Amino acid sequence: MVDGRPPVNRQRILAGWLCIAAAFALVVLQGLGIDLFGRDLDGVATWGGLWHVLMPTVVSAAGLFVVGLVLLKGPRRP
Repeated sequence: MVDGRPPVNRQRILAGWLCIAAAFALVVLQGLGIDLFGRDLDGVATWGGLWHVLMPTVVSAAGLFVVGLVLLKGPRRP
């Protein structure tokens, strides 16, 4: 410990940035019209239907982003 701070865990920081980058990549792919979950937008006629089709990608990207932030934040200090 230097100055009362815990040592930096470089693997945790790298994993956090990779999760955030993966979340960003999911959003970009979705914006380009590439859906990794194989859902098709052809038969969608309502906003609710659109949300239902896009939900897995949006939730996955948000989840990856949150996991990345938790990994970057690190453990809480007492």
